[in-house]
Formats: sequence, C-alpha cells, structure tokens
Amino acid sequence: MTFKLEVETERNNGLRLALLVNDDVLWPHPDSQDGAGEFSAEDVLSYLCDSWASLLLAWNWPISFDAQEEPRSVTGLQRAAESRWARLSDDALIEKEAELLDQFLYTHDFSQMKFGAGLQACFVLREYSKVRIETFGKIIDDIDFPAFLNELAELGHVAAAVVAKRSDSTAQSLLKRWESREKYNALIPAALISGMSIADIENNDSIARPLVREFNNRPISEIANDNKSPLLAAARTSGALGPRGLSEVLSLVQGLPDGHVGELQKLRQQVRRTLRNVRSPLEQGIRAANDVRDFFKILNNVRIDLCVISDLLQISVQRLQMQDTRLDGLATCGPLHGPAILLNENTRRRGATADDLERALRFTWAHEIGHLVVDYDQWPALVDAVSQRVPYDVEVRANAFAVTLLLPEEVAYRAWDDCGSPLVWTMLEPLLNEITEKYGLPRIAAARQIAHGAPLERRSGLHQAFNTHIEAYSSSRLLSSS
Repeated sequence: MTFKLEVETERNNGLRLALLVNDDVLWPHPDSQDGAGEFSAEDVLSYLCDSWASLLLAWNWPISFDAQEEPRSVTGLQRAAESRWARLSDDALIEKEAELLDQFLYTHDFSQMKFGAGLQACFVLREYSKVRIETFGKIIDDIDFPAFLNELAELGHVAAAVVAKRSDSTAQSLLKRWESREKYNALIPAALISGMSIADIENNDSIARPLVREFNNRPISEIANDNKSPLLAAARTSGALGPRGLSEVLSLVQGLPDGHVGELQKLRQQVRRTLRNVRSPLEQGIRAANDVRDFFKILNNVRIDLCVISDLLQISVQRLQMQDTRLDGLATCGPLHGPAILLNENTRRRGATADDLERALRFTWAHEIGHLVVDYDQWPALVDAVSQRVPYDVEVRANAFAVTLLLPEEVAYRAWDDCGSPLVWTMLEPLLNEITEKYGLPRIAAARQIAHGAPLERRSGLHQAFNTHIEAYSSSRLLSSS
C-alpha cells in the first residue's frame, strides 16, 4: 500500500497539500477536483515540530483503559475516555487525563496543520511497523512506517524551504525548531514510549536510567525504528502498570542472560510459512499451535508437557513471586535477554486452590510461548498484565495459540460428544472439571474450546450456559473472531 503526502508550493508562499493512499486522495478534500487543500507553510511546519516525537514514538493511548473498555480507534478514544471519567470521582485525575487526551488528539490529527480551519479530522497513529489513518469514516491500517516517516520528513523540508524565504525572528525560530527536531530531553521519548508522565519517569531512576541508556543520544527517528530492544518493547507494553510495575518489569528483563535461538528459530520458520496467507489473528494462533504439536510430533489428545517443549526450544522459564499482582508473566524473544519466560506465582489469576494457580500458570506459559514463536520480529519483549498495552490482535492470537496448544478444539468437542452433548450446567460442570484436570488449563479456556468445537447449531446453547456460570466468559478475548 503506497502512501504519499503530495505537496506543491504556491506563489503566495503557501502550500497545496493532499494525502494519497494508493494514488487516491484520502484527505483533506477527497471529493473535490484534485483533493488538495491550501495551507500555510508556517502552520504546517509548526505542527510538525510540535508533533514529530509523538507521531514517531507514541503507540499507546494517553489513558490506561481496562481491557474490555479500550478503544479500537482514535475516533472512539474521546468517547471511551468520557465513559471512564463518568465512573471516576477523582476530579484531579480526570483533569490530568483530559489534558493528556487533548495533547494526544492535537499531535495525532493532521487537520491541525491548518489550525482553526474546520477541516475533517485526519488521525494518524503508529502501530508497530505500520501506521493507521482514520478520516472520513475510513480506516487505513497497512501503511509502512518507514514510508510514512520519509513522506513526513519531506513535507517538513518543503515547508521549511518556504519559511526560510522570510528573515523575521518568528520564521528563524521555527526553522531552528525544525532543524533540531531529532534532538530531545531523554525523558520525552521515555514518556512517549511508556505512556507515562515525564514527572513519573524523572522521579524513578530505575526507569529513567535503563531507558535513557537505550537511547544513547540517538535521533528520534532511529529510536522509532528500533524493533530490537527488549527494554523499549517492555516499556511499551507495561507502562500502564505505573512506576512501580514498570520498574519491576525493566529490572526483571535486565536480569535475564543472553540465550540461544537455534531450535526456536527452526520452529519460527515453519510457523511463518504456515501463516503466510492467513489474515485472521484467531486462525493464526490456532494454526501456529498445531504447528508446534506437529514440530514435536505430539498427538492432539496428549497433554502438553510445557517443561519439555521449553527445554527443547532452549527457552529459560522462571517462576517468581513478583510484587505487582497485575503481572501474569512476560516473554523476551532473545538472543539479548532471552529467549525467556517469567511467570508470576503472585498473579491475581491464582484462583482459590493450588490447582487453580497451576492451571492459570500453564495457560500464561503457553501464551508466552506463542509470543516467542509468532511475535518475535515485532515485539522483542511482551508483558502480559491486567493493564497491558499490547495490540488487540497480538493478544487474541496468543490466547488462541495457548488454548489450542493445551486443548485442541476437536479433542474438547470429542469429550463433550462422548458425554452426550449436554447443554445443562449440572452435566457440563463435571465434564469441565475432568477436562481441566486432564489437560491442565483454566475452566474458561476449556469451555471456550468445547463451544468452538461444537457444531454451529449447538454453540448458542453452550455459550449461554457458560456465560451464566463462568465469570467473564462472554468478554474473554478467547472468544474473539477478529
């Protein structure tokens, strides 16, 4: 998919600008003759100076949402924030979040290049190696970030050349800002990457020091293209935990030794070939899990030994008592700081019994293996927690991988069918207890596999029974088909 910021200089030292995707004008006037709009070069350059770091580095919402309430688009961000604020009683927190939201919407809206002109909003948001654009009710989410960055820089250079024709102090000050756009106070990229405030980072040396060391005075555009650093990736996914949680995560990642990815890489290559033309994250997770069983020649009805698989793939696995109960686990993809999986025995998913905890840890363990097998090229470190900042599709895929690896759908369906295909809870509950004990996975995961393995005409009855008796069943990402 091609992306172009088509810009021409005007006789009055203005600019004519249009945003094109695949040679079609997407913004600002897609229904007019040439689709372009007139802009002030000074306004364009001022906006780019204000927004440069945020456009390149901010991948996360400025507000931490619960998983079920997190908006799926910038367009829905304001609505989600207002819904959140309606439930809060802390006026100071609401005011702080409102300021963060206003700043975020300004820096990610291209219509601000023509301040006060009433243009249709054009929201732009980084999504790992891609850029997402939302405007005129359309969502384009397959734009390569390097191409976007090149076009953004070229627009700035053209605007700067027009502004440079003036000699007044305002123009000269603006040009200096543009020329120094890649330089920064190291706390700014740390804040944008983690989604935390500069004050929180400044007051926590265990966060500031490792992140600043990763920046090492590199230009912002170079940091923005860094998809190899586990520390930066960990900060992106766990910043919503706040200073204490992020500090613990960074400390854990830094404490992991270098590892070997030989066998893991062989498996990754096989899975990559399988997923080449598969678009659905849910289906990707299922097929990747099936590939793992094939790779190790494990029959579908055999309980997975995660210790053996991890050892064969040379994945270091540690069980820890982490301080933050919101942390379930984390994975680092190696070879720097990994490959490794850390499991939190103090997880809030520990349940009522020791068996409940073991089943929860096995699911998290399988989930992290999924990250290491599928997500290694985009996410060198992934943190799974109650307030995580991981793309929705990435988590749907990892959950589908975990549940399929532990209990394939056809095995769950066969057990249900052999039991007489019950739809009443008094018969479903003992079946679930038997399956969860035999295959070692949480009840909600086993229920999901039974329902999705059953014929379409029987699923609604199963979903109704499970939703009535299993907490959070209907809202689980395990059920997503996106």
